[in-house]
Amino acid sequence: MLTSIRSIYRLIITGCVFAVFLSSGLHAQSVTKLTWPTRNAAPPASATPEVAPYLPMLRASVGRLPESALVNLALSQSSVFGMSGADADKLSELVARRYAAIAASPVFKNVPSTLDYCLSETRPRQGLALLYQPRQSNAQTPVILFLHGYGGSFIWYQHQLAEWFPDHIILCPSYGIDPSEISAAYLRECLAAAAVRFKHPLAKPSLVGLSAGGFGATRVYAANPAGYQQLVVMAAYPPDDAYRAWPKTARAGFLVGAQEYYVKDGGFAAYSKSLTARSARYQGVVIAGADHFFLLTHPADSKKTLRTWLAPAVN
Repeated sequence: MLTSIRSIYRLIITGCVFAVFLSSGLHAQSVTKLTWPTRNAAPPASATPEVAPYLPMLRASVGRLPESALVNLALSQSSVFGMSGADADKLSELVARRYAAIAASPVFKNVPSTLDYCLSETRPRQGLALLYQPRQSNAQTPVILFLHGYGGSFIWYQHQLAEWFPDHIILCPSYGIDPSEISAAYLRECLAAAAVRFKHPLAKPSLVGLSAGGFGATRVYAANPAGYQQLVVMAAYPPDDAYRAWPKTARAGFLVGAQEYYVKDGGFAAYSKSLTARSARYQGVVIAGADHFFLLTHPADSKKTLRTWLAPAVN
């Protein structure tokens, strides 16, 4: 009889513990596609005159080649990006290492590319994002809402962020090939869809943008700073409309490479001086010796600054 009672107690305790685990959102790390109905997706992809001749080739290759091969194909046209052949070769090597790490990752190795969506010839009727889910999540889990750069949303962006912030929810919405004027409504829809997927509310996100995505993120944040924990911009500066509307309450960090033209001509220093005077929680950081691709060429410096801004408690 006593043995039976003890067995019942064990079952009850086990059930209670399991229920606590479920309520705290314990699960395996994963990356999945997130979709939602929308009228706010990017218009059909168009390109600058320099890139336009290559767009049909890229569209034809999407789905036939792995994303890593498509990136290398693009980098083979180094003159389009204003790079020397040597710089393009160096960047290709770094990108190849990143995709090799992705192929070896149990979490990322089967993540589907979203480049076909970004290069769509029609306006999509569904929104699309890649959602990184940490091992545990709840309404207090930090959220990174990341806006990709020009060309489309590449898997390596999220892979690198997940290495540095494994305990964050990382949402990477896809928005054409140029998110510099991304729809704020599209981002709200993305966050709402993620909350439904997680079955719990999301913490106020940090809005993070890279290059063209940095321009788009700055515009969205300047129009609604209360909607985000903070703004973090990499490899970009404030576009004029967002600069003029810069809110006094802004909490923002801009991380740039010292070799960028707008740093060398003193423009970034002038922006930083003005924005520091207008909002006390602005920070501008320049990575010595780095150019536009410092996430790949200067990962230690990038990681140090981003962790300071996005995860102060992380050592």
